[in-house]
Amino acid sequence: MNLLVEGGGSVHGAFFDAGLVDKVYAFVAPQIVGGETSLSPIEGFGVGLMADSWHLSRTRSEQIGIDWLIIGYPQKNPYAP
Repeated sequence: MNLLVEGGGSVHGAFFDAGLVDKVYAFVAPQIVGGETSLSPIEGFGVGLMADSWHLSRTRSEQIGIDWLIIGYPQKNPYAP
């Protein structure tokens, strides 16, 4: 069964926090935005250390127009001590 989850940072964070993300399709645009009140694409509990971060394995990327599509399988940091 496949389920496409499309939403904001709270929705994405909830799925990561629950361990329900098997595959990621992330679109990245060549634009820089930010600021103190900027929204994050992944919210939820998050991680405090890079060693606890999620990594994408078996990644591939494809340029679509000026954007990039990055596809990968999330796993907890395989390089953590």
